[in-house]
Amino acid sequence: MFEKFKAVVISFLASAIGAGGRGSLGIIENPTEEIQDALARGKNPFIYVMKPGFRTTRRRLVDLQDYAPKGSARGEMNYLFSTRRYAAGAITAADLLYFSQAVGGDATSMGFGGVAGFGQLSENETNLDTPNQVPQGKGFIIREEGISFNMEANGDDIEQVLDSGSLSYQTQGGQLVIRRGPLGFWPGGHGVSGYSNLQGTQSTHHGVADPHAVRKLGKYPRIIKPLQNFNYIHKVPRSTRATNGAAWNLSTDVLARVWLWGEQIDKIPE
Repeated sequence: MFEKFKAVVISFLASAIGAGGRGSLGIIENPTEEIQDALARGKNPFIYVMKPGFRTTRRRLVDLQDYAPKGSARGEMNYLFSTRRYAAGAITAADLLYFSQAVGGDATSMGFGGVAGFGQLSENETNLDTPNQVPQGKGFIIREEGISFNMEANGDDIEQVLDSGSLSYQTQGGQLVIRRGPLGFWPGGHGVSGYSNLQGTQSTHHGVADPHAVRKLGKYPRIIKPLQNFNYIHKVPRSTRATNGAAWNLSTDVLARVWLWGEQIDKIPE
């Protein structure tokens, strides 16, 4: 009874302030227990916005309108990914960029030079709209990161690519750099599992072929806003193994994909 009385008083106060011509008043609330439970499970907490007239709406703490404040926006779970080809033979010391080319971009810079029919990247290699950047009217809330390989890749070649270097995230021209560690820290959760005469003698995935096995960003998702510049970089420090000094030597071509999973935010044209 007391809670109902309290709600009536708050609503009356909000209505009175609104009627006074001083603008609208929004009251934000959520039980502490719900917030603590959401954070403990790595979920995105919600808040409840109560406006005059007892209207209560459930709203994300990372609001879709943050990306499109002047219009409506739609959020949908989706991948953001980029593919690079490692040609058979040596892996040389270099900073190998991902997300540096968009759909229709130059395939040569992503390692596809000399491959028949590969002049431009297709949606099978990336779904980025603008090189190194999220375009205006779009944003991403990244909750998972992973590295996966083409299904026909040889297991030994996958191991060499993973051991050859580390992954780094950079944004805004290198103003923020997050060193993610060796590529092997970031399982892909995708691939062909099992053994048969048709599939060969090796399992061709990195980590367990289950999306639940990938690394999650937990309670702190990565926000990539409209027009924000970013890069993921495979940093190969040397062309030889740290174990015995032998050179990397891929038996065949390998495709590696850095993929991000989360909410894709798109502004809906008015």
